[in-house]
Amino acid sequence: MEKKTIPVGDLKVDHPTREDLGPTDNLQYSIRNNGLREPLLVNPATLQLVSGFRRFAALRQLRRLSVPVVFPANALEACQVVQGHLEAESQHQQPMTVRNKFALAQRLREFPKPEHAGPWRHDDYAGPAVGLSAAILKALRAAARGCSAPMSGREAENAGRVLLLMFEALERPVQGCSPGQAVRRLYGYLRSGDCCPSPRSVKTVTAGEVGSHGGEATEVRSGVP
Repeated sequence: MEKKTIPVGDLKVDHPTREDLGPTDNLQYSIRNNGLREPLLVNPATLQLVSGFRRFAALRQLRRLSVPVVFPANALEACQVVQGHLEAESQHQQPMTVRNKFALAQRLREFPKPEHAGPWRHDDYAGPAVGLSAAILKALRAAARGCSAPMSGREAENAGRVLLLMFEALERPVQGCSPGQAVRRLYGYLRSGDCCPSPRSVKTVTAGEVGSHGGEATEVRSGVP
């Protein structure tokens, strides 16, 4: 794993994995007085910033002309770096939403597979690295693929609904239905092709009457405010 210092202008930051960076004043103060403890994670093939957007924003505010980065050689090293960042004890860390974690896991897929690693299942490493189980990450990816795949408008719209409801279930779990159960039920809608409830007015995802979809028990009920 290579560590370097590169000019700020060389980095590509057009695909952020965080929607809200939050305040960086305290982080700037820490970097100014103690330096940057963790280098930014960058894809060496594209120079795309993958992890460290808050640190990058703080460095820009401090008018730094160059930044320390780490170039993982493969997806395994990239997952290990991300997991270390998220597990590190730091008062300046900003919690990541499920959407942010999923976006980060997708970016980790862009690194090459490690050589001589045998059968490689990306979700088994990227999931724990970002704090999601491999099964949940697989379901989220399936819904995301459905949104962008060349399919009928109805199928793409349904996949979009499923993805939004999955995020909703993981971000705001409700009593009587664990996040994992809700995601599995939503995944059943995706596999079966049945129309999923519209997410426009959805407040919760709860367990209700159970229907059978492709051999899996699935049901989602939307609460209208």
